[in-house]
Amino acid sequence: RDASARTQRIDEALDFVAGLSRARIVINILATLTAGGIVGWILLRAVQAPLARLTQAMMRVAEGETGGTIRTKSRVKEVVALGEILDVFNTHAEELALNATSLQQFQKVSTDVDLSLDQRIERILRFGLERFGMAQGTVSCTRSGAYIVEHAVGGSADRPRGTRFDLDVTYCVHTLHAGRARAYHNVADSELADQSCFAKFGLNAYIGAPVFVNGAVYGTVNFSAHDPRERPFSDGDLAFVELIARWLGMELERELTLENLAK
Repeated sequence: RDASARTQRIDEALDFVAGLSRARIVINILATLTAGGIVGWILLRAVQAPLARLTQAMMRVAEGETGGTIRTKSRVKEVVALGEILDVFNTHAEELALNATSLQQFQKVSTDVDLSLDQRIERILRFGLERFGMAQGTVSCTRSGAYIVEHAVGGSADRPRGTRFDLDVTYCVHTLHAGRARAYHNVADSELADQSCFAKFGLNAYIGAPVFVNGAVYGTVNFSAHDPRERPFSDGDLAFVELIARWLGMELERELTLENLAK
């Protein structure tokens, strides 16, 4: 019975690898059909880690099968490892479906020519609130040590455009220092617990990414809430907030180009 169960797990792993290969083909087609390959970029990022782990595990099994005598104990460990990876990917597959749905909604809003840029930004921020389960979303411009609100949705506090904060006491200063997306599902239990941003704003959940315009830091896009999240943010969440930041950067670059041409 044990041998039969192990064989079934290996067969499942082989089927999964075949399915992942097909998924990569579909994703690459989507990337080709979409401007800038944004859909392909985020979907590939979502699957590449589990795919690599699964592939490596299968290679070890294959080597074991052709490498002569194999210790039963070692073989069982390989099968158990495959089972664990399958469990991880099953969970990740649910997120992949969520990412696909999110991308469809994101693309619909971001390419709606009937909406102004301000309207599209507001809708994408509101969409981000739903996607990340956050209470407020903000697009900021950072200059001369100041954090300046440019767009804001949600939240109990009034944060109209032009509201300024000292950049050094914001969560986003840590995102800017990292130069990439950062996320904290429970700030009180993180390295930011003793930082001035937590003392000032008391936000327990945060996810944000830098926005670059013409290769220089423009500001950030971020989502936050006073209550911590039950689960940590996933790689897909980080990829998605980076996607929003990249889109913002491209749109702002386009606006600046049009303004310069009009002068």
